[in-house]
Amino acid sequence: MIFIASCVLAVQAVAGFNCYSDVKFEGSTSLETKGLALDDTTLRYCSSRIPYLWPNSWKKVTSLRLFRAWGADWGNDASREQAWRRLQEFVEANDAKVLVGTQITCKEEDDHQDWEWAKQLLTRLTPSSVMGLAIGNELELLHTKTAADRSVTGGCITRLWKGGDFLSRFKSRVEELNSLPGFSDLPVTSVFTGAALYSGDSGHTFLESDNAQVDTFLKKVHEAYGDRFAYTFNFYPYFDGNMALDPGTDDSCSRALNQSACWGTSCNVPSSIATARRKVTELTNSDQSLLWIGETGWSHPKSDTLHTPLEHCPDWSSLETLRDFYEGFLQWDPSTVAGLRGPDHSFWFTIRDSIQFGIKEGFGLIEKCDSTLCKIKSSNFTAPEMVPQDTDATSSWWLWAFIGIGALVALTLLVGGVCIRIRGGGVQARMPRYRPDPPEVMRGSRQHP
Repeated sequence: MIFIASCVLAVQAVAGFNCYSDVKFEGSTSLETKGLALDDTTLRYCSSRIPYLWPNSWKKVTSLRLFRAWGADWGNDASREQAWRRLQEFVEANDAKVLVGTQITCKEEDDHQDWEWAKQLLTRLTPSSVMGLAIGNELELLHTKTAADRSVTGGCITRLWKGGDFLSRFKSRVEELNSLPGFSDLPVTSVFTGAALYSGDSGHTFLESDNAQVDTFLKKVHEAYGDRFAYTFNFYPYFDGNMALDPGTDDSCSRALNQSACWGTSCNVPSSIATARRKVTELTNSDQSLLWIGETGWSHPKSDTLHTPLEHCPDWSSLETLRDFYEGFLQWDPSTVAGLRGPDHSFWFTIRDSIQFGIKEGFGLIEKCDSTLCKIKSSNFTAPEMVPQDTDATSSWWLWAFIGIGALVALTLLVGGVCIRIRGGGVQARMPRYRPDPPEVMRGSRQHP
């Protein structure tokens, strides 16, 4: 009698692109209230490579933040159509929702075209697939971009804020949104940075200065839209200018890391969210107002836009720190922050590394469009034919088809008296090579504190 060891082949087929890694984070929670920011690099050059599963978690991605629908210099109608079709395929396959963005800048003609494309995309996605509309991004920092953008002048800043042009254009966009069938109740927002929380001794709840009357704006949109308006803030401990090197050192930052690259109640992002919730409650007299985190993330390698003392600390921008911060984000329970009601939704920035005003940043979970590997992986890991990916996004007929094939292979091996233990679970077809990122890709309206 021949004793034959048993072999198990567990296979799950996943539709769409996913990066490879040998690192998996356990304990991901509340992913239905977390999403990925869709950087302009991915939308423009490799929209077919939006990851369907969270890198290193292998759970389904159910929401995306889109900064803009398309860029004026991104290509022709055919390119836009292909990108939108790929986005729709992702949304339909994952039953996902999209926070669609449209820009407000000093270039009104460009803004008009941007809004026209946004409206077209909204109707393509349909109301059930849209989480909200974000009108303008980090406008309280626009006055700092005069060197990078010649259109940003003192006159433009005055018109936008003191002249009420920002508020007027915001309301106009909402009126047009209401005219689209099914969108009249869609949440609307404008995204600000953590800098908007600092009002000093002005007597205002939010930032109120000559260059940014955020407090006035938020009070007026609350009067106009009530609970329909979502208060959205971007938090980047990576750029926090209050963080310093360890005393007596030139390149050590363990204290800053313990305060910033973590997700406990007293850590940078959760404590900032608690401040935001208190201020929103003060403005609206309700702790039920929508609160969204538009972006948070960590850069590896070091971002060329980092200009704090921490740029001299290698650990600050290390892969290990990115790994810790990202794993903490996945495992973080956002339901409460310091005993307060937590954010309703949070987005990780971003899918891929990109270029900001010609300067490279490393916030992506995947490096480039043609990368098949997740950024977080072992140093000697290479993409195998088969990698473990337990996911909800499983097609049952594919599952049984692969099980059948696996059984046939196993039977063949058994007949020969050989048992090969095949490690792994998820099967992905190898992806064709894609055009790599260009020398410069701008993310549009996103700006840094």
